[in-house]
Amino acid sequence: MVWELSFGSWVLLQPERINAYAQAVIQTLRADEYERGAIAEERVLGGDLAYQSSAQRLGDAEEERFVLLAMHQTLVERGLCLREQTETGPLLIFPSYYRRERPELVGHPAVLVSYRFNGFLDDIYATLVVRLHHTKPFKQDQLWRYAADFQTLTGKQLGVKMTGRAEGAGELEVYFDPGIAVEEKIIFSRYVHEHLLQKGQEVVRLRHHDAEADGGQAGYSMCELRGPRPSVGQAGGAVRQPGDAAARAGIARSNRPWCSTTRARSARWWAR
Repeated sequence: MVWELSFGSWVLLQPERINAYAQAVIQTLRADEYERGAIAEERVLGGDLAYQSSAQRLGDAEEERFVLLAMHQTLVERGLCLREQTETGPLLIFPSYYRRERPELVGHPAVLVSYRFNGFLDDIYATLVVRLHHTKPFKQDQLWRYAADFQTLTGKQLGVKMTGRAEGAGELEVYFDPGIAVEEKIIFSRYVHEHLLQKGQEVVRLRHHDAEADGGQAGYSMCELRGPRPSVGQAGGAVRQPGDAAARAGIARSNRPWCSTTRARSARWWAR
């Protein structure tokens, strides 16, 4: 197996070399006593990494330079890290390895919707944060361990927080400042929604209802999602058939083919 690099006329005869150097990047992040989940781009491209004792670097400096460049390009293009400009030069930020715990906040924005899903949690979370970072209507505010705060252009707070429920199973909460316009909630929610459908498996959405704003009925609606909503008249494909996980959990089904819900009341896209 060979890998044709996207720059120059190089062909990599041992693609596993890229994985070896990527592991060295992860090892370097873990070795950081401040657990910042970030590393200078210059260190990555220069191969100044924490290698495992069993790892062997390429002996030819020119060959290693191209392998490091290909590895760097792969990490950035796959959305596993953010490339940030700083006063000391470009910095690569890996959201999944950011270990600063988020403090408990007073008056934390209310959770509007949460998602339960299966898959590679670190990859799903990291690529989501990177994607949201590059979304123009929002600005990144703070990164925490499995939590990311963003701001609207008017300074209102919104964000996501992920928790692990079991091996390979997680839950992601999406929260908003009450003063955020509905249109902005829809845009942000849609990015999260589509990303999880693309990257996750067994995706279930829980739409949270505020008792005061929802006629005194607190709780949530639950929808199991398997792909984009079918068009009008299109049959099934969005919910599992009887005998699946949703049925075993006792989730009542709606008459709409793309949603199963614990409540009969339907809602708009971002609330459905």
